[in-house]
Amino acid sequence: MKAFALAACAAALAVATGAQAQDWRAAAGQDLAKMRELLKADHPAAYVEKDGGTFRSWVDTGYEQVRANLDKVDDTSGYYYALNGYAGGFRDGNIRVVRTLPALDPAFAGAWPGFSTAWRDGAYIVAWSDGASKTPPVGAKLISCDKRPAEAIARERLDRWEGDLELQADRARTAPYLLWDRGNPFAGAKPAKCDFDVAGRKKTFTLTYGFTAEAQRKAAFQAATPRPERALSVEQWNDGYWIHLPSFADDMPWEAFLGQLEAQRAAIQNSKVVVIDMRGAGDGPGRHGYRVANWLWDPDFVLAHTPQFGDVAYRVSVDNRAFYAGVLANLKTDGKYYKEWARWEALLAEFDQALASGQPLLKRNEARAAVAETPANPMKAKVVVLTDAACARACLNMMDLFTRLPGVVHAGSVTSADSIFVGEAVSPLPSGFANLSIGDRAWLDRPRASHTPYTPSLAYTGDPADETAVRSWLAGAL
Repeated sequence: MKAFALAACAAALAVATGAQAQDWRAAAGQDLAKMRELLKADHPAAYVEKDGGTFRSWVDTGYEQVRANLDKVDDTSGYYYALNGYAGGFRDGNIRVVRTLPALDPAFAGAWPGFSTAWRDGAYIVAWSDGASKTPPVGAKLISCDKRPAEAIARERLDRWEGDLELQADRARTAPYLLWDRGNPFAGAKPAKCDFDVAGRKKTFTLTYGFTAEAQRKAAFQAATPRPERALSVEQWNDGYWIHLPSFADDMPWEAFLGQLEAQRAAIQNSKVVVIDMRGAGDGPGRHGYRVANWLWDPDFVLAHTPQFGDVAYRVSVDNRAFYAGVLANLKTDGKYYKEWARWEALLAEFDQALASGQPLLKRNEARAAVAETPANPMKAKVVVLTDAACARACLNMMDLFTRLPGVVHAGSVTSADSIFVGEAVSPLPSGFANLSIGDRAWLDRPRASHTPYTPSLAYTGDPADETAVRSWLAGAL
């Protein structure tokens, strides 16, 4: 049955009462089998032709491929990389393995060679070095390792395991890990000798792996994939306002933040420029972003520009039916959503009919009635939406809206991407150490195609770690 909350307490209990003795290989095997079962039973791509080819070709072959290498799994890291390798092969950001054990620090590495790499201008560049004589200098470009080109090394060590290298955003996001040992038993041997282009000359470096202070590793990670660590906030900037949206997670202080917006709403709307900074905002549900948009503009104005769903295909299954029933029950706990009750009740009635008749898909047209008259735009300021490679899931949902609002300019870096198979239905896996999150319906008429990122019209090509430079560039570009 679908779960609304992750089984964090159960997972914590499992860790406390004997996770060290867990047979991680057996856990990976049973969880992989459950993943395939859930995907076949509950995912719409099994029957939707549009954009479903990769799903149907990978769901079995990918499973067998990963399962054939389970003898390499003997610890927690191997367990998660096995599941990530299977999920990653679908090339669908809406199919995700969600840890129930405590999350790893993004800068985690069991051992590393004393430097990090960044993806810049189509190459892996040294972004940070500890300064030791045996490490390549900052700015050096990786050519090859152990006589294999850099691209082959990246595909082996990063693709599917850490991210989707078909996406430039994931190239950037995963670049620091290229030569780090993060405990992935499927990534092959650690590179030993690597050639770099250093100021136009090829130099060979023998990599020495070791442990280091956490502060050094975090500095190296931040230099390669900078992420502003800020809270939800509003600040004045250049005759306007800079609005920080670093996350859409439920545990952010939304009510206090919306109170700030309400107090400054008129000033924001009538200022010269408003920057909506969504760098790093790849988590959480999209509803919080829509709440922000409603405060900044106006609910009726936002509704008039919200993307139409049109034809939607729901995967008919007992699990999905239970998930939708849970959504309705949650909505009914908050009177503000009473207008949504009838829609979900109608969906459940149709779903029950489809279940009874054995239909694999329930197709519905969910287009809203056309707005008789679009309200006037209350936003007089020029609006700039700023993104980076971490823009995924909820951030992409907001880009679907923001790019339809008049006068909005997209700046920064290329976003990540997802598929037309939307939703976030979560199922626990048997071991209790992970959950599977999938899209449960296909948005057949979505304007943005699967695997298609947003590319900014104002592209930032400077050092993303230099916040002063980012702001100076944006001020000059407007």
